Amino acid sequence: MGKQGQYLQEAEHLFLEGSTLEEIARILPISVTTLSAWKIANCWDEKRDSYRKRPLALQEMIIKQIQLEFEKIGPEGVTKDVADNLSKLAAVLSRLGGVDDFPSSVMMVMKEFGRFIAACDIPDEQKDLVSNLMAQFFEKIKSEKWKK
Repeated sequence: MGKQGQYLQEAEHLFLEGSTLEEIARILPISVTTLSAWKIANCWDEKRDSYRKRPLALQEMIIKQIQLEFEKIGPEGVTKDVADNLSKLAAVLSRLGGVDDFPSSVMMVMKEFGRFIAACDIPDEQKDLVSNLMAQFFEKIKSEKWKK
């Protein structure tokens, strides 16, 4: 099995989650050039745009924005603009709170697990085995009727 068959799904999922091609190349044994070709051939940008519209992905983006707003708080305390922005973001976040988006949850956990495995001090053969199993799992999730 070539690298595409072995790593394509995992690379795509990392990209959809927001990783750059350079970050993916550090996690997987794939060059940025190859990743770029896969990105174009498999329409990853369009998929990422669609993925970002999913409720759990929106929730993550809102949490990141809240963190950025908190970083704006200086020694003078919370400004009116920051308080207003935090209030609006908190309201949107609470409306998204009950969303059940199982595939996105799985992708988040598997992304972190992939990073964990990549950083482990284990032989490459074992990393490849785990990577193959993750790719099979991604395919299973993708083929299930959970997609909305």
